[in-house]
Amino acid sequence: MDYNKLKKTPLFEGISEIELEKVFAGLNTSEVHFHKGEVMARINEPCNRLITILSGVAKGEMSDPSGKVVKVEDIPTYYSVATLFVFSRGKNFPVQVIAKEEVSALVIPSNALFLMLTRNETLLKNFLYLSTLFAHRLVHRLHVMAFLTIRKKIAMYLLELNQLQKSDTVIMGMTHAALAEYFGVSRQALERELKHLEAGKMILTEHKKITLLNKAKLEYMIKF
Repeated sequence: MDYNKLKKTPLFEGISEIELEKVFAGLNTSEVHFHKGEVMARINEPCNRLITILSGVAKGEMSDPSGKVVKVEDIPTYYSVATLFVFSRGKNFPVQVIAKEEVSALVIPSNALFLMLTRNETLLKNFLYLSTLFAHRLVHRLHVMAFLTIRKKIAMYLLELNQLQKSDTVIMGMTHAALAEYFGVSRQALERELKHLEAGKMILTEHKKITLLNKAKLEYMIKF
């Protein structure tokens, strides 16, 4: 087990190597490698383990009755999959998790995770914090998907990037096709709304680089 890599994850942050050795002692955990496109967890499969990504990126997606696939979120390096559900009685994975690239992940069975949490207070606090963070992100994602128009979704996404990158010129972390998939809309609809925002002099687009020309108007658009 590479404890140096583990300490970079939010779950094991602030725990020394000596403490980690004690946390993992005698427990059945494994590091599993997944190829690009390989399914890491299937929707409705029993959620009986925590999957923490040590390298690479995965994505969570689900489909509606018509078969249309909607990406729920990307799961970056060092973050965990379905943290909220690992201790749910009789619950299953809410989404299908697929490796977007070559992925290495630490897989911890739920019974082993429970013992680990009782062995280290910092780990317990980290787990509770991540569960709360996941819940907030889930509520936010549901709000965006259910109540906002495509134009409002784009405005909110750009304003969030503006806060994260602390610049009025933001770099989109996704292609138009990937962003359209994330919003659950067609690429044509997404690009049409981007052109509308540009025609309204709210943004200026240049490939993945977008300059926010009128943040006040974008914020107003979201509220009304």
